[in-house]
Amino acid sequence: MRIKSFTAASMGEAMEQVKQALGEDAIIVSTRENPDTGTFRVTAALDDGGDDGYEEALDDHPAALRDTGDAAEYEATAPEPEDMDDEDPPDLDGMLLTPESLARPQQPASEPAPAKQKPKAKAKAKADDTAPQRPRPLPDWVRAHEEPEFIHHLADSCYSLLIDHGTPRRLARVIGDKIDEELARVRARHEAEPSILNALSYGLGRHFSFQTPAELWTERPLIMVGPHGSGKTLALAKMAARSVLRGLQPVVITTDVVRAGAIEQLAAFTRIMGIDLKTADEPASLQELLQSLPEERHQVLIDTAAVNPFDQEAVDLLGEMVAIAKAEPMIVLAAGTDPVEAGTIATTLRAVGARHLIATRLDATTRFGSLLAAADLGRLHFAYLGRSTSVTAGLQEAQPETLAELLAAKGGVSRS
Repeated sequence: MRIKSFTAASMGEAMEQVKQALGEDAIIVSTRENPDTGTFRVTAALDDGGDDGYEEALDDHPAALRDTGDAAEYEATAPEPEDMDDEDPPDLDGMLLTPESLARPQQPASEPAPAKQKPKAKAKAKADDTAPQRPRPLPDWVRAHEEPEFIHHLADSCYSLLIDHGTPRRLARVIGDKIDEELARVRARHEAEPSILNALSYGLGRHFSFQTPAELWTERPLIMVGPHGSGKTLALAKMAARSVLRGLQPVVITTDVVRAGAIEQLAAFTRIMGIDLKTADEPASLQELLQSLPEERHQVLIDTAAVNPFDQEAVDLLGEMVAIAKAEPMIVLAAGTDPVEAGTIATTLRAVGARHLIATRLDATTRFGSLLAAADLGRLHFAYLGRSTSVTAGLQEAQPETLAELLAAKGGVSRS
């Protein structure tokens, strides 16, 4: 997060400076008029893709500056301690532009608040410009991020690619270090340096686990879990289609009986495949339904309602259904989710027994760092990749090479 202040003769000019410096996505934090000079000061912020909670970053302070240019400007323009002591503490709640604050009557510009009188003794000391001025040290939270120093350029390129995908810096650095170590061994063996695609594939394979639960296809029910809009129903339909193509007759159950159109959506898929869709609205009815199934049944696929990871009651209910069904939970997560939120979802659903990750919407997103964060924080196996909204396209088994190709392709890197 970058925070800058702009001062101009009018509010319109100050807002134009914000637009030119930070762009259309800037967030206005506060506005203030100086009654003494008649100028206007606007403080704005811009999210520049920092880690925002995934790790203990150097810029956690609300007024952090992200680059050395901002840090130098801060040191050159920062007020002296005397000036800071004379100012009233800012009313941060009043500065935020909210519907409530906009509804409050504003003080007319023609009636500026009276300026606070400064003590004479302090004013006299301020007038003495002959005293030597010592530069103010920069706070730790102002200093720029220290980028990792890799030995090999290829490791640095992979690190930059991961950062471009929104991968948390700590995770990108760990993967980069593994690539750096392997490149050192390659050079020690006097072998040819691999391509960036092969190097990235190696780093992903070293850090993550890739496992398709093939052994569970006929032994345990598979239950789709995940947040709203992640594509659970479509993923289940693709699994059912794959099972039918293998000559199996899967049992498809949905527990999502509350959301409008949920049953109809899944029924539209199962009807085409000649599968009778079954419903269960609670753990007890799910248990009865599973007990009524013939022992020679093939695969059982269960769809669930979207779960809010912050709703413990909903998470507990999901855990009860997983336990009753003796099922293998599969987390379905759409690419493009915020990395920290993705990690929260993964760790929450890991607590109900989920070990595998199905990544979806890979065709409609250009940044995949959230998927890496989810697999890392949730200690999940990459299982399947969903790259199309077509049921017939199916799910692709996840492999380090496949994931590396996706990351490289979206980052504009060729296969060579």
